[in-house]
Amino acid sequence: MHWVAAEAVAAAAVIHQVTGDRIWAERYEQWWEYISTYLLDPENGSWFHELDADNEPQGKTWPGKPDIYHALQATLIPRLPVTPTLAAALRDGQLDRTL
Repeated sequence: MHWVAAEAVAAAAVIHQVTGDRIWAERYEQWWEYISTYLLDPENGSWFHELDADNEPQGKTWPGKPDIYHALQATLIPRLPVTPTLAAALRDGQLDRTL
């Protein structure tokens, strides 16, 4: 499921931001490589939501692309401070601000 990769990339970004440990920056990069290779849909946009065991798109759980919020959060969380919450940070104009 796409949300697993989206949550993993966001978690790796936050852990790296908090700890400064390079392994989490590497994990972040690895997850984005996986996402760009298998989950991004270059023809129709968005992400494939479900892959089979061979990383091919499938729709057994649900057809189509029913949500986008996981993908959106995966692109926003790495660009925001750890606190406050995502919504508050966006409200306060903290996107892409170095703290």
